[in-house]
Amino acid sequence: PKTRPAASVILAASFVICWILLDIRWQGVLHRNVAQAEKIYAGKDWDARQAAGPDGQLYRYAEELKGSVLPDAPQRIYLVHNSSGHNYARLRLQYHLLPHNVYNFGSSLETESVRPGDYVIFLGKVPGVRFDDADSSLTIGNQLSVPADIVHRASLGRVFRINRDQSS
Repeated sequence: PKTRPAASVILAASFVICWILLDIRWQGVLHRNVAQAEKIYAGKDWDARQAAGPDGQLYRYAEELKGSVLPDAPQRIYLVHNSSGHNYARLRLQYHLLPHNVYNFGSSLETESVRPGDYVIFLGKVPGVRFDDADSSLTIGNQLSVPADIVHRASLGRVFRINRDQSS
């Protein structure tokens, strides 16, 4: 009968020791993460912190577009990228372009909903996209051919503005 309390004490002590060791490891990881975040972000203003983050290149591209390409008032923007499903780059650019109304459908474009004044951003290389400078027409595979103007070119993407009705 005396061995039962001793076994319980040993079991409880083993549990507490394992818990403490696990907590020490967790605290070490937390300390390294805090030190790394401090090294990256400390002493910087909001824009500098955003630019230093893992999606800094997308943030700078969105700020460039919002600053000199897109109008100040919220605008309809179609974001097209050679991906499907949840893609990090597409979703982060969509976030950074707020308060614009960004339609993010992956590699397709809803042809019936595009109208004059809308912007289309092709993030990265999207197969099947052709722009004819001679007649200012934007063609996406066999899905869509509309009159458009290219308004911005950068290493991350191209921006087009639909300039008149498709029936024109």
